[in-house]
Amino acid sequence: AGFGGAMSNDRSSPTLSNVTLSNNTAISQGGGMYNDRSFPILNNVTLSNNTATSHGGAMYNFFSSPTISQSKFTGNTTADAGGAMYNNFNSSVKVSNSSITGNTANWGGAIFKENGGNDTFLNCTIAGNYASNDGGGINTKTANTTTNLINTIVYGNTKATGSQASDIRN
Repeated sequence: AGFGGAMSNDRSSPTLSNVTLSNNTAISQGGGMYNDRSFPILNNVTLSNNTATSHGGAMYNFFSSPTISQSKFTGNTTADAGGAMYNNFNSSVKVSNSSITGNTANWGGAIFKENGGNDTFLNCTIAGNYASNDGGGINTKTANTTTNLINTIVYGNTKATGSQASDIRN
């Protein structure tokens, strides 16, 4: 698919429970899921081994605010930014009791965030992700962008030698 290898949400609010989105490919953004002005709710969802050529190996959010709980993002890749998740243009993601591990990108091995919005990660683990450039774990690019980490482990994320910030790049 061009956008959202498994699922593309346009101005919608789907609820997914006990679902796996795995081994999907998007030529552009959102290897597993693409959200445009949407408010999806994910509970006990696994996004694994998805690929996006551009942004968001597992999930791409554009003016969207997903609520994610008890979920896993693992083994997702993108050639550009946001191995697991790319949050853009005032997207505000709420993630709780979830893990984001083993994802790969050039920027933001786990998460890439730009152009406003407030992300919150509560009781999460963001570990073992890789960026070949900046921010092995989390990379925030612009001002007016907030990432709240509450009781969240950000550990063991790596980056290529000479680039900036293994775990968090602001």
